[in-house]
Amino acid sequence: MNETYTRDRLSIGTKVYYLFGDVGISMCVAATAFFILYYFTEIPKISPGVVGTALLLGKL
Repeated sequence: MNETYTRDRLSIGTKVYYLFGDVGISMCVAATAFFILYYFTEIPKISPGVVGTALLLGKL
């Protein structure tokens, strides 16, 4: 039962590539969330707290 397992770790370069891929999609999601927050607080005049809570619950 004293077996040792070796894990293959990702190289730094691979981690950087994953970082750039995630930053791109995260920027799109954040821009969409900011637009939705602005739209719902300015056009239908919904309270920013309510809209923020709805966006938070949507991410869970």
